[in-house]
Amino acid sequence: MASGDSVPESTTPVLRQNWVLGPISDFLLIIAAPVLGLFWAVATYHIAYRISIDVYQHPAEVAIRNGVTAVLSIFMVFNVAHHLPTFIRIYGDRDLVRRFRWSLLLGPVVPLAASIALASYVIAKDIDIGFILYINLILILWDPWHFLMQHYGFMRIYDRHNAAPRKLAGWMDYGICTSWFVFIMIATADWLPDILYRIQLGHGLPVLDWLPVQGLHVMELIAL
Repeated sequence: MASGDSVPESTTPVLRQNWVLGPISDFLLIIAAPVLGLFWAVATYHIAYRISIDVYQHPAEVAIRNGVTAVLSIFMVFNVAHHLPTFIRIYGDRDLVRRFRWSLLLGPVVPLAASIALASYVIAKDIDIGFILYINLILILWDPWHFLMQHYGFMRIYDRHNAAPRKLAGWMDYGICTSWFVFIMIATADWLPDILYRIQLGHGLPVLDWLPVQGLHVMELIAL
């Protein structure tokens, strides 16, 4: 009788955690690496600062600049090390290149060509070099977008086997990333105010006058 009354197996899918490499590897490369990089940058700044003060007897302003230069040098090394394997991975994958051919081909070329054209025009016309600030504005706007899409990519990787509808889950992840990054950029004390100040001071556009006194605070509340 017992064999005839067998209980049917459950058809509920077993949920499992998705990893890129594994729990330990993901933690070290995704969570711990930026934290260690931050400590490294802080330590490098203080070491360069103390060497400038104690060994070379530089004034504080020069020591601060040397500390910042040392940190930026590390950033440049890591930046190249970050982009090179990424380019190898992307452009070495025939399926990816076939799927996103024009985006991958024109993505690096168009911004570079536009930057070279703008810089050449400014130099040829003997215009104030401050107009190259517009290139910097493009980078300032692009950089947060780059980080946003990186985090969005991580969210989609870890959610790739979820039972939720893929389009709905994708838009929800994208909405979370966008809302938080908009808030972070607005709430960052030196980001948006500095852009507006430099545009008004260097190019005479009264953008600060267009923004109400409590405008930034209202924007922070809306973004949050």
